[in-house]
Formats: sequence, C-alpha cells, structure tokens
Amino acid sequence: MKLPYSRAFVTGASGFIGTHLVKKLQELGVSVFKPSQVDVDISNKSAVQQIVKSIKPEVIFNLA
Repeated sequence: MKLPYSRAFVTGASGFIGTHLVKKLQELGVSVFKPSQVDVDISNKSAVQQIVKSIKPEVIFNLA
C-alpha cells in the first residue's frame, strides 16, 4: 500500500492506539515524529506551530 504522505506528526504515540498506528506507519515507510510530553506541550499553540513549521508533516494524527 502506498500512502499519499511521507511525514507524519503523531500526538499520543505512546498510548494503545498510538503505538499501533506508529508501527503501521513506519512499516509503510512513513517518517513519524512522535513527541513526548517533555518534547512538546501540545496545549501550547505557539509551541505546536513551531514544531509543525520545523518538521513540515504532511499529516497530523492527534491521539492525545
């Protein structure tokens, strides 16, 4: 299966659904950025905007 994106941003990647999603995305060749709570405070809009601007994900999965 070929996905229409190659870079993903996944919040909640360490949770039950997140771990399975990240594993599947990586199997499909997607580069996954999966920040921890220490890396990014997703309740801080400007912090999230900076990360998104920096890594330029093509898709965002919010599982947090």
